[in-house]
Amino acid sequence: MTMRFDLRRETAPLHENVDAAFGALDLEKRSDYRRFIQAHRLAARAAERQLNGAENLPAIQLTPLLEADAAALDLPEDDWQPSTLEGEQHPMGIAYVLLGSRLGNRLLQRGEYWAKHDTHGSRSDHYLSDRTHEPSWRALVEQLGRLDSDEKERAVIMSSAAATFAAFEEALRHSRDTLPE
Repeated sequence: MTMRFDLRRETAPLHENVDAAFGALDLEKRSDYRRFIQAHRLAARAAERQLNGAENLPAIQLTPLLEADAAALDLPEDDWQPSTLEGEQHPMGIAYVLLGSRLGNRLLQRGEYWAKHDTHGSRSDHYLSDRTHEPSWRALVEQLGRLDSDEKERAVIMSSAAATFAAFEEALRHSRDTLPE
C-alpha cells in the first residue's frame, strides 16, 4: 500500500466528521455560505503557513482564492488560528488534506450555493470554482506513491493530516460563533 491509501484509510473517519460538519451548512443561504468561506479561509491560511518553505511539494495557493471571496462577502478580518495546527506539522499530511479538499469542492460546485449564479453583485466563488489545483493533486498523489518513509515519518504525516482535518472543524466552530445569522 502506498502512503496515499494509508492516509485515505486512516483519516476516513476524520474526513467524514469534517464532511458532516460542513454538510450541516445550507450553502444556498448567504449566512452559511459566509461561514463556509470564513472557516476555509482561516484553516487554509494556518495550514499554508505550515507549508511556507516546504520543498518538493506541488503548488498550493488556496488563501488568495479565499481572500478574494472573503472580500466579496465583506467578511471581517480575523487573525484567529486553529490550535490543532500549533507546532510543526509534516507538509505531506497538510498537502494531502488541502489538495484533497479540492475534490470535495468539485462535488459542491455541482450543487447549488449562494454565489453560484453571481446574481449578488460580486463574484464570491473563486474558491469553489477553482480547478487550477487539480494538477497539484495528481502530483501529490504521485509523490505519496513514491514516498519511501519509515514508520516514524508515516506516523507524523498521519498526525499532520489529522491536525489539518481538525483545523477545518475548529475553524467552522469559530466561524459559527463569530459570524451572525
